[in-house]
Amino acid sequence: INRAVSLGYINERMQKEYTDPISRKDFGIILYKVLNQNDKLEPIEKPLVFKDIFINEINTLASVGIIKGRNDDIFGAEDSITREEAVTILARTVDYLQIPLLTNTYSKYDDNISTWAKDSVYSMQQCNIMLGTDNNNFEPQANYTKEQAIATIMRLYNVLNKQ
Repeated sequence: INRAVSLGYINERMQKEYTDPISRKDFGIILYKVLNQNDKLEPIEKPLVFKDIFINEINTLASVGIIKGRNDDIFGAEDSITREEAVTILARTVDYLQIPLLTNTYSKYDDNISTWAKDSVYSMQQCNIMLGTDNNNFEPQANYTKEQAIATIMRLYNVLNKQ
């Protein structure tokens, strides 16, 4: 967390209550800052506009296919993000950046992960970017906390800075 703060990824408002759920907007903005600072984002040709939000960072991530709305019109900016939603965004980021998996092996989690998120869960485990919680669980429908979000995005930052 301290490293993310020192790099300017975490604003003052976010620097408290780290065990609280992170919003979809805040998760996207932190991810954008990491990618933008590392010159990993292409400029927007045609910005996407959600009816409930217009934030350049979110629109940029949406325009390159990293982040999606609740539907075509609604982003759900202030909604909490679940662990399986977050892992899917991280997996799309890794695909966009063409980061290779570190290993071909993974450990299966015991809990029920949605079909649409399974590949993302296991590819992020293979990249060592997002792991399970405890007792061989992933807790896919649990809210993603600020602390968890910062930790995984900083793991992505570390991968980017090794390339």
